[in-house]
Amino acid sequence: MTGGSTRPELRPYPHGSQSIVFDGQLNVWLHDQRIGTGPRYIIPIAIRVRGQLDVAALRRADVVTRHEILRAVYRVRGGWPVQEVLDPPSVAEALTTVDCAEADVWELVTAAVPAPASRRD
Repeated sequence: MTGGSTRPELRPYPHGSQSIVFDGQLNVWLHDQRIGTGPRYIIPIAIRVRGQLDVAALRRADVVTRHEILRAVYRVRGGWPVQEVLDPPSVAEALTTVDCAEADVWELVTAAVPAPASRRD
């Protein structure tokens, strides 16, 4: 990084397309296998912005590319979970902004949470 004006180069962690899960991830997976959680660990949020939102700055931040955990899915291989990190989507796919009335926020946010998927891939 030089002069504070550019970001460090993104370098993927060299773990291959699949890797073991960490203890906390394993605990969540085991809990889901036993009880089923559905989308319980998807935490929808809405952020109130006062003034003009700088969408271009959000797109430049490219958070989904920088943080692999936001692209991680868990598959079952040999009876145990493995973490698979998906390729980053285009920034246009990763970031959605919606202008809405405050009264409509909760409905829009909860509609964005996916329905529970099958626990077995």
